[in-house]
Amino acid sequence: MVIQKLRKLILGDIPLRISNIEEIQNSHYNSNLRALEEIKLYYKRIEEDSTARSVEVQKYCTENILRNEQRIKFMEDKIEKQVVAINSRIDAQEVSVYLKSLLSAEIMISDLYLENILKEPIRRDKIPHSKSLSVGYCCNMANNHYLFAHILNTHGYEAKLVYQEQFQDNSIFNHPAWEVLDEEFESIPTSKALKDKIEHHEFVISAKWDQNVCIYSPVTLNERALKNFLYQERFNFSDLKKMLLINNILPHWDLIAKLRQFDLLQVSGLAIALAPFTGRPYVTFPYGADIFDSAMEDSTMGRLMRLGFKMASGHILSGTRFGALVHELQMENVIYLPYMCNTRIYYPKDESEFRDELERKYGKGIFLLMPSRQDWEVKGNNKFFEALAKIENKSNIRVFCINWGSDLKRSQELVENLGLSDLVFWLPLLAKGRLRKYINACDVIVDQFNIGEFGTTAIEGMACGKPVICYIDKAFEKFCQNPPVLNCKDKNGIISILNLIINREYNLNSIGSNSLQWVRQNMGIDALLPKYLDFYKKAIEVGPAIWLN
Repeated sequence: MVIQKLRKLILGDIPLRISNIEEIQNSHYNSNLRALEEIKLYYKRIEEDSTARSVEVQKYCTENILRNEQRIKFMEDKIEKQVVAINSRIDAQEVSVYLKSLLSAEIMISDLYLENILKEPIRRDKIPHSKSLSVGYCCNMANNHYLFAHILNTHGYEAKLVYQEQFQDNSIFNHPAWEVLDEEFESIPTSKALKDKIEHHEFVISAKWDQNVCIYSPVTLNERALKNFLYQERFNFSDLKKMLLINNILPHWDLIAKLRQFDLLQVSGLAIALAPFTGRPYVTFPYGADIFDSAMEDSTMGRLMRLGFKMASGHILSGTRFGALVHELQMENVIYLPYMCNTRIYYPKDESEFRDELERKYGKGIFLLMPSRQDWEVKGNNKFFEALAKIENKSNIRVFCINWGSDLKRSQELVENLGLSDLVFWLPLLAKGRLRKYINACDVIVDQFNIGEFGTTAIEGMACGKPVICYIDKAFEKFCQNPPVLNCKDKNGIISILNLIINREYNLNSIGSNSLQWVRQNMGIDALLPKYLDFYKKAIEVGPAIWLN
């Protein structure tokens, strides 16, 4: 049963050539001998260049060599004494010690191999020119790539979102249903709960994530040995380094296989680390944490992310803050393009009936909507609440915030302590269909005050013809062609703008109209789609990197 299951998971229809249990055990033994030799080789290089590695790493290598020598001796004794049946269990404690040692050794081999690749120049494969263009989008952070796929499909192009619900798209905010539903949720719903709430979209493909195919999660030594053997059959790798590197991404193999059908890929998040394994040209579209955090980690995933940035055929950066890492991440063929707002979905819509409903519930006044998450470090929500508390004539202000974010409890406590509970109202989680109703029913959108760029909901608010309060720094202001936002960074700046709004010194309708016109001219489909498509074609001409052969 074990052999059949692993064969199905890893090999598919490739014939199984393992003839008996002894061969499996010998394969396991030989595999560990090779692992030991690989570590000795790397350690020798480290000894030759003492500046290349820290003392801690040298000690780590030495300890792993010793552990593996002990485990190899253990295996030799076991093999000489008997052939263990395929489903039997060796002493659990011995297996645990052995596998932990082997795992640390193999991760080190994989990491050092990645570091060497990151130092090598890139070779690229030239793809024959094609008049057609198919695009695969992967990692659906905040449904950005769902909206991209929607835009291209409505303009006659073949584009699909490859959606991995079990892993990188497991947040409900990445679920395509979240963009469509006109509903409220008192608590975060599961993706499973939304499956029946959305009609099938032909441009959304689901991909599986299967941890069972990873040799880093073994059940017995025998099963692990079998996996090692099967990997070499599937990928035709005699090189242990490559086999171990492939193992890092094997749980995502279904996703990688589905991405291979497209002429070009646009990837964010974890998909940046997986894209080099597709053999397809791809462009990165970082959103923040993927480039500033994940790619900077001193870990296998961090190295895979850096590999993904280096091997890309191009990079689309939607803000100036990403530029600081272009050189460090060896990014070539870079273009700065704003986020493309789907103005077919976000547009001014009469929600007067919904506004009447809100006024009956909360009272009449000037309605401000803060859709962004409560995150004081990134969004600076606390600055807004502290500024609002300083306003004297604020009885006609109504502020709507959404119940989400790491600092939600702090924000709610701050609102209560500042005596703002009669003016600030906490809404349930709003799916984007319902959020669009609130945007169109409110007067002003409140965004973020710390990072110097606006968030997605600010753009969507302007696309609906609403004024936006946020902080835009000089570099981003120039990059975005002077967006007509109510620009403020600190508490005093927010106080000034709120006073002008309350005293009717701003013509909010006029600012909203300017915002709408600006979005359409600078971030709308008509303005940006030709630029994105042109860059896609250039990235295809650059070609995919040739590296894993």
